[in-house]
Amino acid sequence: MVVVTLLLQVALLHTYLHFYNKHFSLLKLLKMTKQIQYTGELTIADGKIDEFKRIMGSIIQAVQKNEPDMQAYQVYLNSEENKCYIVEWFKNSEAVLTHLANVGPMAQELFAIAPITRLEVFGNLTKEAEDALKSIGAAFFKYFAGFIRGDL
Repeated sequence: MVVVTLLLQVALLHTYLHFYNKHFSLLKLLKMTKQIQYTGELTIADGKIDEFKRIMGSIIQAVQKNEPDMQAYQVYLNSEENKCYIVEWFKNSEAVLTHLANVGPMAQELFAIAPITRLEVFGNLTKEAEDALKSIGAAFFKYFAGFIRGDL
């Protein structure tokens, strides 16, 4: 009787773990397919690097303070400090729209001295978010497959 009870407990545990792993993986996949990432390239006008850094500092503060669904916001400069690369990672399309509304006025000031020379958007956006990014020249790439390590 003890052996039968033990075997039943092991079978139940196995079933539970299989169910949990299957559904946890599905939940993780659903979250991952809503995420949006983009990479932008800006060309900084000669003699405007200090102004660029000032405006970018304000944008970073506004994003960090007002956009909880912005998962990552990283800015890189080349060694000549005339090219900027921005990597942005959003929880979903709604976070993209929130970002555009939040930084809109500052972004216009930034683009006056550092226009966008390339913007590549990765993920399955809503039509509203895609239309908003089309207006600034984005190229779009739909999610196909892959994974992200760690917690989402």
